[in-house]
Amino acid sequence: MPKTTWVFSSGAVDDGALTLLRADVFQALSQLFEVTVELQSTGNEDDIRANLDALLSERASIASSTAEGERVWGVLRSSALSVSGTTR
Repeated sequence: MPKTTWVFSSGAVDDGALTLLRADVFQALSQLFEVTVELQSTGNEDDIRANLDALLSERASIASSTAEGERVWGVLRSSALSVSGTTR
């Protein structure tokens, strides 16, 4: 069975600046999807810190690399930035 890779995308940061480590999805009747994501910086963490406000206000998406066109869009509600083993 092929491994599925999920990709995070946001207009607030360059493509590939954040790696999606984990995504937990909750869905209920008559409610919007709720997705909790765990992201890791792939480069300059100062750039991520500088763009946290934009990350929390611009649309973001997660998509499966194995399913063309299947993308879940939304807005991040909160963040916890983990840098060098500490959470801020």
